[in-house]
Amino acid sequence: MISENRIHFVPKSKNMYIKVYKHEHKGKPLSNLWDDIHSITRTSKDPRLYPTQKPQKLLERLIKIFTNPDSTILDPVCGSGTTGFVADKLNRKCILIDMNEEVLPIITKRFEDKIYNI
Repeated sequence: MISENRIHFVPKSKNMYIKVYKHEHKGKPLSNLWDDIHSITRTSKDPRLYPTQKPQKLLERLIKIFTNPDSTILDPVCGSGTTGFVADKLNRKCILIDMNEEVLPIITKRFEDKIYNI
């Protein structure tokens, strides 16, 4: 592999890595760019209820990555309650806090309707 220039040597750490080229593997390369979640696009499945509301799909991914079932999540600026709503769907507990009293009817209605369209 060295003679084929397939090994990358890292001088300071003395590590080496195999070079893998895109054309050699099918599928989408791993990336830290989540291009499948769009914050601007809204549908009837995930309507905008609050100006700073995040997409349910984004919160679902974050909650699955950083918590376990039966975890408790704190959202100190809950806005429309998306974190709590998605946490409930994923069997997590959630503590929602917001100083804006106008969010209470939005959150209450969301939980009463219980439409998990993620």
